[in-house]
Amino acid sequence: MPAYRDTVQLIMQEIGPQTPDIDAVIQHEEDSWALQLDDTSIIFIEYATDPDRLVLLTELGMPVPQRRLEVCQLMLSYNLLWEENAGLTMALGGPEGGATLLCEWSSKEPGIQNFQEELRKFSRVAHAWRSYIAQTDATSSNALRALPGLSSFV
Repeated sequence: MPAYRDTVQLIMQEIGPQTPDIDAVIQHEEDSWALQLDDTSIIFIEYATDPDRLVLLTELGMPVPQRRLEVCQLMLSYNLLWEENAGLTMALGGPEGGATLLCEWSSKEPGIQNFQEELRKFSRVAHAWRSYIAQTDATSSNALRALPGLSSFV
């Protein structure tokens, strides 16, 4: 059986050609990539060890100042829903930074199909959060209501 790192390298070589939603795969370093999706969003991916896993990260945007507190409170509530959100985590890029979505993916049997499914889920959640954060008021949060566990918060 190939080492986990070798399997990850193979997955990252194959993911672009085998996934229609991916426009480009750019390898930055030996264990670091950026995937550009067809909606122009970018998912940054890094291989990490102990335990072996891939860390996925994407930027979601900057909430307008009058909604920053509301968005941050909802992000913290989302972090608490670890069972419903399958380990996805929200963060801010510093006191004045934008919102970020993170995920750690590992599998006992890593393969391209498993990773494609993880990317689809991650992208769907990121899209919903981007839509919510981009709003200038809180009148419509339908995209977030569809995410598991959030309907009681929005």
